[in-house]
This record gives sequence, C-alpha cells and structure tokens, in this order.
Amino acid sequence: MTGGCCISIGWDDDVQRDYITIRGFEVTGSGARIRWGGSYSVLENMWVHDVTSLGATVQFNDAVSGACQLLGIDHDITLRNNVIQRGIGEGIYIAGNYNNASDGGCTTGPNAGDNHYDILIENNTLTDTGLNGDQGDGIDLKAGLYNVTVRGNTVSFTHAGGTDCSGGDGIVTLGQMKLSTHDSNYLIENNVIHHLGCSNGSEASNGIVIGALHSAVIRNNIIYNIPGTGIVAWTRTTDLTPNNQRIRIYNNTVYAAAGGLGFSDFDDAPVLRNNLLVNNGVSIDGNPPSINSDYNLLSPGGSKLSEGSHSIVRSSTTGIVTNPGAGDFHLMLGSLAIDKGVDLSATGFATDRNGTQRPQGAAWDIGAYEFMP
Repeated sequence: MTGGCCISIGWDDDVQRDYITIRGFEVTGSGARIRWGGSYSVLENMWVHDVTSLGATVQFNDAVSGACQLLGIDHDITLRNNVIQRGIGEGIYIAGNYNNASDGGCTTGPNAGDNHYDILIENNTLTDTGLNGDQGDGIDLKAGLYNVTVRGNTVSFTHAGGTDCSGGDGIVTLGQMKLSTHDSNYLIENNVIHHLGCSNGSEASNGIVIGALHSAVIRNNIIYNIPGTGIVAWTRTTDLTPNNQRIRIYNNTVYAAAGGLGFSDFDDAPVLRNNLLVNNGVSIDGNPPSINSDYNLLSPGGSKLSEGSHSIVRSSTTGIVTNPGAGDFHLMLGSLAIDKGVDLSATGFATDRNGTQRPQGAAWDIGAYEFMP
C-alpha cells in the first residue's frame, strides 16, 4: 500500500478508536506513514519503508495537547514483529505528553499527569530511521507513559537530524510528568542496538536513554559500535523535570561506545549488576548521589564512580567475547566473565538474551549471554 502526503494506514486526527488491529501490510511511498490511537490496539507484521515526507514513520497518538486538551488515555497497546526501514523521523513514536512546557507539554492542571499505559513493543526491526530527515531515534517513548515493556527489538544505523547530532538514539524515554501518580514501571530487555547516528561536540547518539523514570529494569541488552553512551540516564531539564529513581541495570553487554554507562539526575542510587563493559571510552561515569555497583567486568578501564569488590577490571579487551567485529558477543571459552556474576533470580528473571537458563555453570555469567559449555 502506498500513500501520498501524509498518511497511508490509520487516521490523521486525534480521535482514539478502540479495538483496532492493523496487520500484514507493506506500507511505502513518500507520505506512507502510519498514525493511529486507541485502547486494545495491535500493529503487527508490517513492513514500513522508504517514507520521506512526514514523520514519525510509525506514530501512536498524543494523549493530551499542549493546550491541555485531553485527547484520550489509551491502554493495552501492542507493536510487534514489524520491520521499519529508511523512514523520516523516529521509527516508532509513542506520543503521550511532554514534561517540559517549552517543548509544548501540558504540565499543569488535571490532564498533566500519567497517560497511556500497558504498552508492549516487541520483536521489531528498525533500520535507517531518520535517513530521510528529522530526529531519527529508533523507539521514542514520550512523557507520562507507564507499564511499558520494550523487548527483543533490533535498532541499527539510525540517523540524527541536522548537523548537531541531536537524535539517532536507539531507545529513548522522556519519563515521568511532575504530576504523575503511577510508577513508570519500565522493562527494557533483550534488545540489540548498534551503529547509531553520529557525534558532534557535546551531542552524540546513545544506545538506551533513560529519562526521568521511576522504577525501571534494563537487562540482557546488547549495545555496540555507537558514538555516545551505551546506557545513559538523565532528565529533560535538570531541576525542572523529574529525576530518576529505582533504576536497575542487569546483565547488559556494551562494546565500543564512547561510554559504557552514564548517570545524572538521580534521587537515589542506581543498582548495577553483571554488566559486561568492554572497549568503551569510559566504563562508568556520572554524578548520581551514590551508586550500588558490583559483579561487573570492566575493560580496559575501571569505573569513575565507586565499584564493589567483586567487579573485575581487565586491561586487555581480548579473550572475553567470541567475535565482536561480527557482532557476536557470546562469551568465549576461558572468558573471565564466566561464573563471575551474582544470582539475580530474586529480581524476576533467570535467563539470558537467548532464553538460556542461568546459570549453566557454577554461577551466573556477566553480560547478556550465558556461556554454554
């Protein structure tokens, strides 16, 4: 199915329509974007490509306007098994609200709190987002959303809008509203993110950007060959938009990024366990009030923050993973990451990115993959 300017499937208004399933179309053409909204909605098995006139390429509707008009709060929203290539703007954009009025957000009054909830974004493949202009983040989740799972997606070769390299992130969240009453409750797991955007001065494309979340788990993700930081936490405007709270980062692999993990704008201590950070410019950096970090493997340099006694710092970056040049981050025989992690089953998971049960040896392994003897 092709379109002119600027919609192909869905509707080009702010009306929320419930119980809609959109499945199995090829969508292409200059203005062939998808836009829709409503509860109990499913978008699946789509091939969306070469959209050039108007982004975001795939967009779920706003919940509230900048003038604070309530457009509709939706729930049970599913996007899965879609292929999105060579679009304009973000690949997948879940609108809600903005937590900064200068961005056009509704930040006061009865409609300035939480909005869309129970959202699943799973097993999508996004390539060359923003190739045709605008801010080319892979998956962009706006403010006020809660109960969100982002699982098993692949994001690669993003493009940042303009010349300042603003955008091109893999997965980015805007997080809480000042008037939010629910926890964010985000789970970001089993995603692969690589070869992102660009770098220009202070701006660079990052892997996973955690913005102003209250309660989030980021686990079993693989991030490599990016110009920015693998996993970074921040808030849109310091001292104006909410800080991060209760962030848990477990069993991620970050390779060949400018930074491994970076933290700012926190009310408490982020918790880090079993992360494999190899061949990055800096392993762990930032300015949270404190940090709870242990059982990680850092190579070639250690953390700029405090690190627990069970973490490993190894000067050589070789002999750890199988073939990073080919994107294979399984642990190799004899890797120091094998059996050096801590059991995290009490946190709600006991498998690696492939679904392999942990542990396979005497103890959990460090990184997104469990070594199979």
